[in-house]
Amino acid sequence: MDQYENVVCEIRYCPTCGTEIFCETDHNDVTLYYISDAMELEIQACPGCQFDLIQVPIHALGGPPKPVAGKRQRGGRNQAGISKLTDALYQKNPKAFPTKSAAKLAVKSVGEVLFDFLSNSVDVKWSNLGGFKINERKPRKGHNPQTGEKLQIPARKGIKFVPSKALRDKLNI
Repeated sequence: MDQYENVVCEIRYCPTCGTEIFCETDHNDVTLYYISDAMELEIQACPGCQFDLIQVPIHALGGPPKPVAGKRQRGGRNQAGISKLTDALYQKNPKAFPTKSAAKLAVKSVGEVLFDFLSNSVDVKWSNLGGFKINERKPRKGHNPQTGEKLQIPARKGIKFVPSKALRDKLNI
């Protein structure tokens, strides 16, 4: 009999800060907590806020944190973090990514490659998605609105995303 046959794995969230916690419970109701779905490093407190996970029953660790009423979420739109991207990749192509850990590694690897290219001022084009372009801004004059002091704003680089025609068409249907 396999040692993992009676184990239930769940994703829960810290009740105070919303950090994703991976839980493993066997049928003797022994629960172990981990920081990643690889379930290699066991934890007893939330890494985000040091909340003591051992003191509360697993059902007290709920689903993802709910938005606060009247408070606008960052960006004001639906957002997909690494967890949602991992799940989508895992479900879209389970043959290529047999585990969620493999899908998460792929998502992180693509993010790291994009970061490396963009931080080295290399534009990135992704077919059917769009392109990430380095946008160079010239130095300009400005002022401090509180004091009225004139300032010289230095030149800087930024990143601009330009969606592909296919993505623009899909968004504007």
